[in-house]
Amino acid sequence: MCLEKKGRGDLKDMDISLLRDDSLAKSLFANGQITDWRYPDKHGLCNRNLDCKELAVKEVLSWKGEPEPTRVFLHPWDCEHRGFLLRRTEYPLEHGWRVNSHAISDRQPLIQFITQAVQDEGYCLLYYKAFNKPFCSYYQRHDIIHWSLVIHCEEDGIWLFDDKGNHPYFSGSLGFVQWDHLVSEWGVGEGVALLDYDPDRRESSMSQLRRLSEFSVIGMAEQGGLHQLRTFINELSRKAPEELIPELERMEFDVHYFRRLREVWKSYALQNNLFSDEGKNLLHSVCRMWSLVIGVIMKWRRQPHREYQSVMIGHLYNAHEQEVRWIRYLSEWEGSE
Repeated sequence: MCLEKKGRGDLKDMDISLLRDDSLAKSLFANGQITDWRYPDKHGLCNRNLDCKELAVKEVLSWKGEPEPTRVFLHPWDCEHRGFLLRRTEYPLEHGWRVNSHAISDRQPLIQFITQAVQDEGYCLLYYKAFNKPFCSYYQRHDIIHWSLVIHCEEDGIWLFDDKGNHPYFSGSLGFVQWDHLVSEWGVGEGVALLDYDPDRRESSMSQLRRLSEFSVIGMAEQGGLHQLRTFINELSRKAPEELIPELERMEFDVHYFRRLREVWKSYALQNNLFSDEGKNLLHSVCRMWSLVIGVIMKWRRQPHREYQSVMIGHLYNAHEQEVRWIRYLSEWEGSE
């Protein structure tokens, strides 16, 4: 495969005619257009309901022919907070799939693993500290672990598919990063991954949903997730605006991540008739409330001189109320095959 570059780290459009028809890279180009994670695929999956790791996994699942990818990303609901931080647990993949991670901090083993994985498996997943990586748009902004999808290797670097890439490494979602640039700030807590599949771990739709619903009730009601959310909102309501404004970017990031799981459940409910109309309406209400929260945070970030705190807090309390109603519904729900 010959992928041209105008210069070291400067991207020229990929000639997709040079890609093998059965390659993962080729599957990312639909009808001559590169896959855009902003828009839902045929399963309703996009960056509205999946995070960076899940989006990369989604492409591998699609390439491997997984017929029900939404079920892979269904997880129990839970919640905790620490100050301005809103959190939910990151659970393993569902429906027979697993991310097999390898923490590698040394340069040569890292390069060798990526090169061999792409040669043998056709892809590789990278996870790294985005704050230290100039090829990532989170560089010097968010101290988080970010995931990218490697779709091809060359002698001097790798081709990545990622919607959080920085110019001049990236043009849109496709980018080239030289090995030296990749490994210069690579270290402990970073590594590579591949997907494993075990058909014995698959279960029926209803069995999975019953199990996850039970765990959601436990996490939100019995283990205090709803209380944690309420406490988070109460603390924000007591802060002065000047204390909240510097935290808005981080809050927007956290709320986006928190609500994505809710959106996955909504997508799955729309695809399947496993909940009653009441349940579907409740999921819509939950997701709508969190969308309103995101919207007002974004407005406040753009207009910090305006008074948005009371509106934001009001939307948060409404979101909490809808979460309470949804968890109550799940606690009483009895699905049938």
